[in-house]
Amino acid sequence: MQKITTFEEACAITGDSPVLPYPTPANKDEEADNYMRQMRIIARALNPKDYQPDYVNSNERKWYPWMIYNESSSCFRFFDSGYDCTYANAGSGVRLYSKEISDYFGRTFEQLISDHLLTQQ
Repeated sequence: MQKITTFEEACAITGDSPVLPYPTPANKDEEADNYMRQMRIIARALNPKDYQPDYVNSNERKWYPWMIYNESSSCFRFFDSGYDCTYANAGSGVRLYSKEISDYFGRTFEQLISDHLLTQQ
């Protein structure tokens, strides 16, 4: 796993453009789209090359960062990583190859994940 710390570094690894779909978001939906794009590209950069979760394989673990809401700071904080072995699941929208990658993603990109979750209100 490469230790990236920015969206721009992730784009350099994946070959994606760092230009977001909504440079000046007009509403929460557009903000959410921008955050989701960033999270998906970062996840792709952290996961092994060509990793695709196999949602038909209920034995394969699909990891994701688990966040809890911190009232004193009005944001979500990384708590732990969890996994699902189901066919499909809703949540943060990113699935990661291992607990190590999920923990790193959750800690390093905690603010991005929190911002995304807060647009869902």
